[in-house]
Amino acid sequence: MAMESVKGRGVVPCVVAILLCTAVPLLPVRAESHGNFTVKLLLEEPYVMKSQTDPTGYEGMFIDLLDDLTKTAGLSYIIHAVPEVRYGTEHSPGNWTGLIGSIVSGEAQLAVAPLTMTAKRQSSVDFTQPIMSSGLRILYKPPDPWSDKESFAILLAPFTAGVWVLLLLMFVAVSVLFYLIGRFSPYEDHAFVGKAATYEGLTFVNSFLYSFSSFTFQGYTAAPRSMSGRVLAAFWWMFVLLVVVAYTASLCAVLLAFKPSITSIPFATFDELSQQSHVAYGIVEGGSTEYYLSRNQRPLQRRLWGSISANREAVMVKSVEEGVRRVRASAGQYAFIMEGPMAEYESEQAPCDLMTVGEELNEHSWAFACQKGNAICSQLNTAILKLKEQDYIYGLKKKWLHQGCNRDDTAEYIYQGVSYFDTFGGTPKYYADRSVTLRRFGIGFLAILIGMTLSTCLLVAEIFHAKRRGSPVPQRMGRGREDQERIDREYRDDDH
Repeated sequence: MAMESVKGRGVVPCVVAILLCTAVPLLPVRAESHGNFTVKLLLEEPYVMKSQTDPTGYEGMFIDLLDDLTKTAGLSYIIHAVPEVRYGTEHSPGNWTGLIGSIVSGEAQLAVAPLTMTAKRQSSVDFTQPIMSSGLRILYKPPDPWSDKESFAILLAPFTAGVWVLLLLMFVAVSVLFYLIGRFSPYEDHAFVGKAATYEGLTFVNSFLYSFSSFTFQGYTAAPRSMSGRVLAAFWWMFVLLVVVAYTASLCAVLLAFKPSITSIPFATFDELSQQSHVAYGIVEGGSTEYYLSRNQRPLQRRLWGSISANREAVMVKSVEEGVRRVRASAGQYAFIMEGPMAEYESEQAPCDLMTVGEELNEHSWAFACQKGNAICSQLNTAILKLKEQDYIYGLKKKWLHQGCNRDDTAEYIYQGVSYFDTFGGTPKYYADRSVTLRRFGIGFLAILIGMTLSTCLLVAEIFHAKRRGSPVPQRMGRGREDQERIDREYRDDDH
């Protein structure tokens, strides 16, 4: 009997054990074990997106990363239904909304999104090892080039304003010097020489016409005959050749060079953005950017936040997508401060009308978020370090972030500016650094100045030499009736 009671009592524990073993797979697996854990995503291109081939699936940079992390760590995951949530804000200590709130409340064990690691979030959730670095940059749409008539002025771009002014001065000076040589040189033939009975020599008008015709390489009848005139003509032709070659080469550089990263915009840095009032700028409401700017005491950040908070309703947006749409629709009147990698991605998407401006502000790191005390983060950390050692993140960036408009660009254009005398104090265009400046064309101006000086000295020598021989300086022949009859009589064509 005792044996039967003992045996009977032994049956119950066995039955209970069997039931528990069969029931365990029906219970949710804790994240501490090597099994499924729940992931909540936040849709943000190109990090997490709806799959184009699978209506129920997801793709993107962080989906690829999550797949490889779980494979390396020996884990598997289940994606939770993704409602329209944002990153989340803390209304009271430990009471979060959005994505952070879903992790705090236990709806999911892991949050996958471009989450910025902050001390405020760290107090409520755990973060994995940093995935990649980021910083704030400016997303902006440059104004339409037609608005400032840039398309009409582009043919003047090969030379700076200072070079154009000096070219005009050299043209006038050389033409006047040709006239003086034609007027006072004893060795200039002022009478008719040849078959053209209309030849008048280097008159004031003919001197300008001769100088101008050199630019088109068209010979003009009123060419100088004296040594001083021929020396000036030789240096002038050399100068014209340098001008034509330099203009052609610079125009090719302006029209065919790589697309610049910095164009004709009212600002190029965060500091310039904060000091201008023509372009409004905003951020995502309730995000880490607002938290950073509102609590930072540096002068630049205070100026940025002062302008944003003063126009809060007008400049803040609910999401990154809304901010990008607003930039694109603003025609250059709105700029959006956002995460640098996301700004670079948006600027490379069709129709390729956006640009990323400014150096990174507030450098920080992105990571995935886990429940407090959950082992998922610690298990993923080792896998993250292994993938970083293999330079895996670089491959992901190349695949997802740099496949847009600028994927073939091999160099970034850096605007260095030009001298005050090249612009006369004006604001230069982005292509000014490719233009021919006064310094770059200095040898051309030096050559024509040497030619003018040498021809002037020869003109003076010719006059003194003629006077010593007793030859008077010739007087220009008039165009009265008697002179015209003499020209017709003495200088007529052979056929007549």
